[in-house]
Amino acid sequence: MGNGSSVHVAPPSINAPAAENGKRRLVLAGAGHANVHVLKHFKLNAAPEDVELVLVTPERTTWYSGAIPASIAGLYSRAHAQVEVARVARWAGWRFVKASVVGVDGDASEITLSTGEKMRYTWLSINVGAQTRPPAHESIAAVAVRTRPPSMMEEKIYTFEDECSPLSVPHPRVVVVGSGAAGVELSLAVHRRFLLRYGAVTVVLVSRSPRLLNGLTNGVGDRMASVLQERGIKIYYNEEALRVREGDSSSEAESGEAQEGESTVSSDASDSVSVKAPIGHGAAEDESGDTSSLQHLVCSSGREVPFHLLLWATGPAPHDAFKEFSVAKSEWGFLDVNTALQSNSHPNVFAAGDCVTVKTLEWLPKAGVIAVSEGPILSHNLYACVQNTDTLKIFSSRKSRLQLLMTGDYSAVGCLGFVSFQGDWVWRWKDYLDRQWLLLYDLQRLGITEEESASGGESAAHEAQAVPKKELTNEEIEQLLESHCDGDSCSYTARKAMLAALKSSGDNSFKERSFTEETEAADLARDLHLIADSERWSAELFLARLNEDPAALSVVDLRPEDEFERSGHVEGARNIPLRRIRQEAEALLKQSSEEKPLVLLCARGNDSQQARVYLQRAAEGQGQGEAAKTVKDVIGGMRLVWKAQQTQ
Repeated sequence: MGNGSSVHVAPPSINAPAAENGKRRLVLAGAGHANVHVLKHFKLNAAPEDVELVLVTPERTTWYSGAIPASIAGLYSRAHAQVEVARVARWAGWRFVKASVVGVDGDASEITLSTGEKMRYTWLSINVGAQTRPPAHESIAAVAVRTRPPSMMEEKIYTFEDECSPLSVPHPRVVVVGSGAAGVELSLAVHRRFLLRYGAVTVVLVSRSPRLLNGLTNGVGDRMASVLQERGIKIYYNEEALRVREGDSSSEAESGEAQEGESTVSSDASDSVSVKAPIGHGAAEDESGDTSSLQHLVCSSGREVPFHLLLWATGPAPHDAFKEFSVAKSEWGFLDVNTALQSNSHPNVFAAGDCVTVKTLEWLPKAGVIAVSEGPILSHNLYACVQNTDTLKIFSSRKSRLQLLMTGDYSAVGCLGFVSFQGDWVWRWKDYLDRQWLLLYDLQRLGITEEESASGGESAAHEAQAVPKKELTNEEIEQLLESHCDGDSCSYTARKAMLAALKSSGDNSFKERSFTEETEAADLARDLHLIADSERWSAELFLARLNEDPAALSVVDLRPEDEFERSGHVEGARNIPLRRIRQEAEALLKQSSEEKPLVLLCARGNDSQQARVYLQRAAEGQGQGEAAKTVKDVIGGMRLVWKAQQTQ
């Protein structure tokens, strides 16, 4: 799939200088999978000296779509599911501009940026993905968290966890609307994530269809439905989400008997089911009794499903900005391209990924695997343009393609044609393929070591220099590119990947990778400020006290058990997840003293503040005001502790 045959076409009609310095200009709009492939292709195949290379994208990092569910579930860290495209671009010789493209004038060969700047191009490649199809009713639109763009979804999930901690919402309720691959994987990912954090969670999947995963073989849908039921995730089939109702009802309002085709894990009408934890944690009934934060999703059958968090995974739609793109568009509003990924109205404009409809291949799904397989074709065709040749490659695809879906527990379900399969070995296969793509752009493997000094919307003009002894050879990079981007599921590469996965040790850990400055800034923006910094310990003070006498501190790590073990922890620290602080409060306060203060640690410093406030109030309520003063927490949590330790 996607290897392409060559075809002779007329060269693009515009081949004149576009840049102010008299150079021709190739602009990549967006850092989707196909455009990221183009970055490296032009590193391996130098462009003519009169061609300026520019990448325009709103973020310095980009997600690998195949790893997003695993990142939400906590199987990968965020850094391991992203590519630092700003640094990769500069290493490959591209100028990086931090902005969105909000308009395209195809006739004038000019784009408009979100900064207001206009930029001319000689050739343009658009790979900006799609947005999630928006809800029809404004009451849903006001509260629903859409799955695209993923950075916004991740931000809102983190915000929910901070605002609705296990101390205030012991049993969160999540509704996911959409029964495609995104909705199914997200249901399982959030189930695992919240079960680890809260100890109890109710997840409900609302499907407009009578079955899951339309478009794939029935076996996959049946397998995933069974997995969802085993986890205690309810599925409501043949339901349209109509609107959101505010209210304080603590259970679903269901009229009449269960509908035919409805899949549940309990005959009880209540949605408070006891779910089985995949790694040993049970789920309890909601102890809070506080339903003031609950809202209700009203469905077409009259059923009302309560939720704290509503996730919207209803499929792709074209970006609103496409209305300002004066290039050919399909009847659905996506960019209209031919099989050379070339605009049907402007031959110097190319596009790929979820944002396009390919003539004669309208059935292609909007999926990351398609964009990955389009990458080599797009790269070849853009390079042919800058070299003034008239031979472009054609993108082709089989309808029978490999699909691998994670189940949130180091297992996965897959299908190829009408054959479906399931198991831990499928996860290892998927994990192997995902990592291979991410390793193509791994900074350390590429030898990119120089820190960026970007300011404003555009990166500094100098390029990051590679360290020769660590840099892959062109042949090694080309091998990796070819091995991963061959989307033919029956290919030798795929079989080799499966064999490697089956032989692997099953080690699912990545080496630690640094976050970009932008990612760290986003973390800081989410920091809570419940306690003045002057009343908290800095990471440096904590390490100094720890080095002075470890036995003089009672350190409690509030992260979930899985994260505590997987991500590393302070030696001697006790792991008491935040959700258990209520039960452990009395014992912890008795153990805390001026001589041996209780020090609370978490991932970022938010949970530790909430736990400290709770313990201090509990101590004061029990007349233990002195004990309350001995409870401490660390600014920035383990994030800054690790950072401070590296500088010592």
